[in-house]
Amino acid sequence: MDGFHLKNEQLEHMGLLHRKGAPETFDSEGFVDLVRRLRNEHVISYPTFDREADKTVPDGGLIGEDTKIVLVEGNYLLVSSPPWAALAPLFDLKVRLQVNLDEIEARLISRWLDHGLGPHEARSRALGNDMQNVHFVEENSRAPDFMLSTGKNIRCIDTD
Repeated sequence: MDGFHLKNEQLEHMGLLHRKGAPETFDSEGFVDLVRRLRNEHVISYPTFDREADKTVPDGGLIGEDTKIVLVEGNYLLVSSPPWAALAPLFDLKVRLQVNLDEIEARLISRWLDHGLGPHEARSRALGNDMQNVHFVEENSRAPDFMLSTGKNIRCIDTD
């Protein structure tokens, strides 16, 4: 999904650069279109994301005709509001990872520290933007086919 981040200049113009990673900061319709194309096209290029340069790379990836399985990963894949809602029917299997909120927060802070932010800035970025997105996903996503819950062991929970 990261290849579908809107350009920083566009986010800045929209007043959303500080929310980069939130649902409204993606080309969600372009992403839905790509997933739809997966059923009918044998070769598809897709954008990737260069984290170091903090920008998308058009046609950075390629799904070839020899590809049998495509794993689609992202925070908003099961969100029940448009345009994200169009995705769930396109997937053969929907799996969600359930991670304790304290663990998510710690991982996010660590992520930003690893990207060179100071402790205060890393915590602020994680709590001010990323955790808002986590709560949005929890409150607005439909049930998956399976839930993988982390702990000492990963266990699979059938949601039916």
